Parts: sequence; C-alpha cells; structure tokens
Amino acid sequence: MKVMWVKADKTEIQTLHRQKRNWMFPPKTLFENMDYTKEEYIIKLRLDEETRTDIIYSLLEEGLNLFTVDRKSGYVKIHGILDREKEDVYELKARASLPDGTLVERDLDLKIIVLDQNDNAPEFELNMNGSVKELSDKDTMVFTVTAKDKDQEGTTYSKITYKVIQQDPAGEMMFKISRTSGEIKVSMNTLDREKQEMYKLLITATDMDGADSDPNNRPMTGTGTVTINILDVNDNIPTLENVSYEASVKENIKNKEVIRIKTIDKDKEYTENWEAVYTIISGNEAGYFNITTDPKTNEGILMVTKELNYEEVKEIHLKVVVKNKAPYHKSVVNNKIIEYPINIKVQNMREAPHFQPAVKDVRVSEDPEVTDLTKVITTYTATDTDTLLAATNVRYLKGEDVDQWVSIDEQTGEVRLIKYPDHESEYVKNGIYYVKILAMTDDFSPKTATGTLAIHVEDINDNVPILNSSSETLCYGDSVVYVTATDKDYFPYAEPFSFMLVTNGTKENWSFENINDSKKNILRSQEILWPGHYTVELQVKDQQGKSSEVQKLQVFVCKCTRYARSVQDKPNCPRERQNSTGTVLGTGGVLVLLLGILLLLAIPVLLLVCECGAVPDINQTLPFEQEQKLIIYYTEGQGEDKVYIMLHIRFQPLKWNRCLIALAVAMQPIQTKEYAKTDKGPFP
Repeated sequence: MKVMWVKADKTEIQTLHRQKRNWMFPPKTLFENMDYTKEEYIIKLRLDEETRTDIIYSLLEEGLNLFTVDRKSGYVKIHGILDREKEDVYELKARASLPDGTLVERDLDLKIIVLDQNDNAPEFELNMNGSVKELSDKDTMVFTVTAKDKDQEGTTYSKITYKVIQQDPAGEMMFKISRTSGEIKVSMNTLDREKQEMYKLLITATDMDGADSDPNNRPMTGTGTVTINILDVNDNIPTLENVSYEASVKENIKNKEVIRIKTIDKDKEYTENWEAVYTIISGNEAGYFNITTDPKTNEGILMVTKELNYEEVKEIHLKVVVKNKAPYHKSVVNNKIIEYPINIKVQNMREAPHFQPAVKDVRVSEDPEVTDLTKVITTYTATDTDTLLAATNVRYLKGEDVDQWVSIDEQTGEVRLIKYPDHESEYVKNGIYYVKILAMTDDFSPKTATGTLAIHVEDINDNVPILNSSSETLCYGDSVVYVTATDKDYFPYAEPFSFMLVTNGTKENWSFENINDSKKNILRSQEILWPGHYTVELQVKDQQGKSSEVQKLQVFVCKCTRYARSVQDKPNCPRERQNSTGTVLGTGGVLVLLLGILLLLAIPVLLLVCECGAVPDINQTLPFEQEQKLIIYYTEGQGEDKVYIMLHIRFQPLKWNRCLIALAVAMQPIQTKEYAKTDKGPFP
C-alpha cells in the first residue's frame, strides 16, 4: 500500500512504502581496539526488493565521520579503531531513496555498541597523605587509598585489588592495606616518631581482581605512593642538662637574670609535648626568685625579683623540678619527679647608708620662753648598711624644709631650730612639721639615703578668739544677730567660746544668748531698732578664759526687700545711703526744731495748740532723753527715690504723745514715713 503526502512547503510529493521486515536491524556490537577497517562491511543495508537497481543508500550527517555506506550496495564500512572509553554507543540513521529523492522506506535507526576490553590500568590520586600518632595500637585506621579504572564499571576489568609492595624506610612492615577496600592500618604498635617521623608506601592497584587466568585478557596494574606522617605524643620525660647548678647574685638588685637551665626533651619541638614548665619547690619561701620558660629555647630563666641583703642572707639553696605542658602518654610508666638543686651565693656590695629609724620624732614647743634656738633638738645620723654602725663617710644635708625651720650640721647630723615653731603654721599638719634629711656618701659615685624628721609642735594658748566678721546686718523689725568667732589654737585652748557685752561702749540694750554651738552665740536686741548703724562692743574668751581686747561689731539695721528667716540666710538689704554719724540733738535742740516747724506751719500749730492746751514754757523740761538722733534716710532702687526724715525720740509717758501725733499730721506734705517711737513701740 502506498501513502501519498505533501511536504510543508508544497514543493515535493513523496511516496512512502510500508516498511519491509528486512529494513529493521538489531543493535550492532563491535569490540574496541579491533581493526574492522579491512572488512568488506560491518552492516549490509538491503530491502526486500533486491531486483531494483535504482535505490540509493546513504547515512545521515552524524555518522559520516567514522562510518560510510556504499550508495549502490548498501554496505556500511568503518574507517577507524573504536575506543569505548571515548564513545561507547553510536546512533546512526540510514536512508533508502530513489534518484528523484523519493523515500523508499522510513529512515532506519542504526545503533552500534562498542564492547569493552581491558585496556586501562587503575590510576591513583597524585597526592596521597595520611597521619597517625606514634605508639598507636595495632589496626588503628590511618588512610584509605582509592584507585579508579576507566574500563566499564561492574566488570572484572574494573574490579581492583590493592597491595603494599614497598616501605620506605625498609625494615619491618609497620602498615598493612586491605586487599579490596584500600584501607591502610597500623600493623605494629611500635611506631616511634623520635626514630622515624615519616613513612612512604608504594601501593599497587590491579584490575580483574588480580586474576591472571585469561591469556587474552591479562590484568593491568597501576602504582601510587602514600606518605604517612607520624604524629608526636608526650612519651618522653624532660630532664635538665645538669644534675645540679651553681649561681651567684649581687645584693640589692632585682628583676635581673641569675641563671638559665636547659632541658632535654626528645618530643617534637615547639609543641606542648616539648614545652617545659619549671617550678621552684623549696628554698624560695621568702619570694626572692621566680622562674619562667623561654619560648624560643625552652630554657628555664631564673630571675631575682626581690632585693637580697648580704648581711641577712649569704646563700640560698633552691630545688627545681621540670615537666611538660601536655600530660604524659599512657606509655610513660616511670614519671617520677626529679629534683634539681640550684645553690645561689649572695655577693656583698658597697651599699648606701640608711636612716634608722626612717622617721624620727622630735618634740618642741612653740612657746619662745621654753624653746632655745641655740640648743640641739636632736641628732639624726645614718647607719652603715654593711657594718650596721654609724656611717663615717657621709655628710648631711637638708632635702626639704619648706618653711626653713631647722639647720643640720653637715658632719655630725645635729639639728637646731633657726626660727621659733608655730603650731598654727600652714605647713604644720596635725601638729607635725616634716623635714627631709639626706645622708650622702663621699664615694666617686655617691649614694644617698633619705630620712624624715617629724617635729611635733606643742601648742600653747598664744591666740585669742577673733570675730569672723566685724559687721552684721539686721532687718528692721528683727532682733537677732548670730555672732561667730575663730581661735587659731587647738583644743584645749580654743572653743567653746564665751561672749560678753562691754556696756561702756554699747548704747543700745543688747544681750547674748547661748546656743548649741561652741563657736557661735546669739546677740539679741532688747528693743526694736530703727534703720541705721549701731556699734556693739564685746569680748570673746576661749576655753581657758583668755580673751581678746574689746572688739567692735557694727550692726547695720535696714529695711529688707526679701528675707528668709533661717539661721544660715543673710538679710537682703537694698542699696542704702545713711548718715553714718546722724545728727545728735539735745533737749533744747529738739525744742528749737519743733518751734521752727510750728512757725512754718501756722495753721497746724494753731490746731495743735487747741488740742494740746497751752504751749509749754520753753524752759520747761521736755520729755526727751539727752541723746536723741534725727536721721535722714534715703532709699533707692524701689521706684522713685524718696527721702524719709526719721525723728528718733524716746518719750516719757506724758501727754506730749497727742501733740506729737498732731505734729506728724502737719508734716504729711514732706512725705514723712516714720515719726517717733514710744516706750511701747514705733508709730506706724
């Protein structure tokens, strides 16, 4: 049966025939490495219609490089040697067509399979390295080698067996290899890194399971080298180069190297198995020495860390042990600690003198009647450190004397005062004045010793209490001023203080009241004071009753703008100008002043006469005390400036009060703010 079909481009019509049975071929098998090029053909392409001579046979492009087909006969030939490791299957397409291009049958699939031969030897990796600790147990795993064969997997051609054929260094075989798996294991537990650090094994890998029975297919063998490094374990006990040591050290030095001791250890250098740890186990109870490890040489460095004194210690016997930083291997049985003696002799050196005691106490008095500047207060000499006797080759100097109190004899060390001590000096701390004394040797390289002279100054009552302030401020209307004093002396020549008024020089009525403060008292006014200056004379006595001369305290009374009424706060006064002396008027002066005012103000005077009765006789005794003050009082900074005339008059309880009220009313035009003060208080 024929089938007609048209190409997609409608340019050609072909006839397809039903596929014949002989146009189907099973896969063709060919051996690699065999020469089939001289054979007539490897495949014959023929159709059932052998009688036809017009059929043209061809192979499509993919098979033209190695395979060809005869166009007339259909014989497929090969033109090269096959290699399965390069190509194991070839997929070809054959075509049968007429001269006009008409296909006789569908294109035929040809499959050529290349059969394997044992033509490849097993190959090892280039670098095969393993490692194992020395003294490892038998059958300890070391390394697994693997060889690869390019021949077909799963066949005897790629089945490999392994074998160790040589060991370097030669001798007893220390390793073994598994025939099938390639695992290398320790064969003996006597590996010793200190004898041999590395082994090289020559290994073979043979395919075909190592069999050699088939003469046509002999097994192939590959070789490789395995390097095995032997790792160190701490199987060697460190020992010192010598069984004992001798050394010497100068006295009075520290942080100096005394001796180095060398350790012998066969373990691998610069590992914890080799690194030495040194310990002083006896003889260093006073802590003079310390031993450390030099990380480069592994030597023990014995250092003197504390100054030795030949006069006290002439020889020291140390015992040292050494071990490794890492613990010992289980194979080390006899690890008994060995003690190594180190005998150190102390060398006597010429030493600087020293003061004994380092601080010498001396007591003096600040009383000039007791202290004599010509006398020696003490002798402070240095001691020879070697002989422990008084030093003979030294001279004495002052190192520090901030207030220049003393002098010292250069040869004898005798100390004298050159000024009277002062217990209250700023340079005296807790009653002590310190002087540094130097003792310097006469050697070519002088040595110096330093001592301290502690001069205890006995206090006397040579100071009196003095007021901390000579002026205080009091708010108008208040009556309390806190008075404090200070005495430069110390107990028992200072506080608690006693405060007393000197009434002869104090005109106002004041009193002192004690409070719970040894340096402070309350000064209280017994009357309300007008703004102005007041002088209070007083005396202050210390605990021993010694007092100062009469001291004057100026009390300034002012009109306060703000005032926090606590003990610590101070009155806050505005800027004020005040006649410091005031105007003192006698009885006649006050009367003349009043009469002048009355003449200027006729009408108010008439009213005053009407209210008060007859005008008193000018010679009549007025109800004023002899010493009264007319104070002109200025206030600034409180709005506009104002002038206040304060008539400070003390009245006797007479009928003049009513007259004075009338007088105050008459004086309103001149802005009088404060008028008078009666026995019962000021008028508002």
